[in-house]
Amino acid sequence: MKPFLPEKIYIDREVLETRIAKNVLSFFNTSYEIISDPKEIGLSTSLEQGKKELLVTKFQGKVFEHCPAGKPGMMCCNYFIFPFAQNCHMDCEYCFLQYYLNKQVMVIYANVEDMLEELKKILTLKQGFCRVGTGEYADSLALDHITGISKILVPFFAHNKKAVLELKTKTNNIANLLDMDSQGNTVVSWSMSPQEITAKYEHGTSTLSDKLKAAVKCAKANYKISFHFDPIIYYSEWERGYQELTESIYDAMGAFPIEWISLGNLRLTHDLKTMMKIRFPQSELVGEEMVRSTDGRFRYPKKLRIEMYQKIWNSILKKRESQKLYLCMENPDVWDKVQVPKTSQPKLFWGTSAPK
Repeated sequence: MKPFLPEKIYIDREVLETRIAKNVLSFFNTSYEIISDPKEIGLSTSLEQGKKELLVTKFQGKVFEHCPAGKPGMMCCNYFIFPFAQNCHMDCEYCFLQYYLNKQVMVIYANVEDMLEELKKILTLKQGFCRVGTGEYADSLALDHITGISKILVPFFAHNKKAVLELKTKTNNIANLLDMDSQGNTVVSWSMSPQEITAKYEHGTSTLSDKLKAAVKCAKANYKISFHFDPIIYYSEWERGYQELTESIYDAMGAFPIEWISLGNLRLTHDLKTMMKIRFPQSELVGEEMVRSTDGRFRYPKKLRIEMYQKIWNSILKKRESQKLYLCMENPDVWDKVQVPKTSQPKLFWGTSAPK
């Protein structure tokens, strides 16, 4: 994993005495600037420079929101977000954060205990069980050795049985997890690609081998484990590449259970394609044949997506027939055309739009 070495650190005066802010300053042991108005930071900073600047501030929005990727006409896995940070110092060429965020700097929210108190009240009133993730606007673990936020989140969810915590990452940064008892209520998940795709497009992330070693360590520490084949990227050797990826996962995991695996094809918005052309002009991803889907995103043609899902799904079920699988951000007719056993589709997290 690419190390994070900020050139500038800004600390919001309101959070200077918080546990997270003290963790950050203790780790870097360097000069920082105390600010009173975080709104001034990052407004004119380039994306490249923003990945070298860190703002530690107070979160003032919704601590519990439905995944913004769920759009009308798309199947939804009923995923909820706890926004503990924004931005990522790694640099995947297809990442939607390149155009989505209104601040280009790295942001860590330090009032986590207050946010969890609010979340506790929300979960008390919420009907049923839900999955809460931290990996939508930032990698869940990339900066955990600096912030120590998992030391706060994992114990909270260990004692709150209304929701399961999912920590989604592209790193092997798991050291803080290994000496905690999650009570089986934290899932550590990895976004997985064939190593040739990781090397070509997922700059600064951990290697496939290192992620698998981390997954095994977490499984031995009694964490639940899941994987996301997302985004699935088409290339001339994709069938071989994803077959080998599947075999690598099950060879490494052995008898350890895998809670679920999700499959999702590459999807780009118009704004994201524009940003990719500016930042990665040689990238082959923006030149692929894509069509606009019902949610406005560009995807591979439906026939190709179905073929890719079917072959990858079949290879997974050959390794473990009982494996739970689902498609991420796909429309219902694609679900219907991918021939899989209904017993392999997880029902625990689905909302009303799930396949019957």
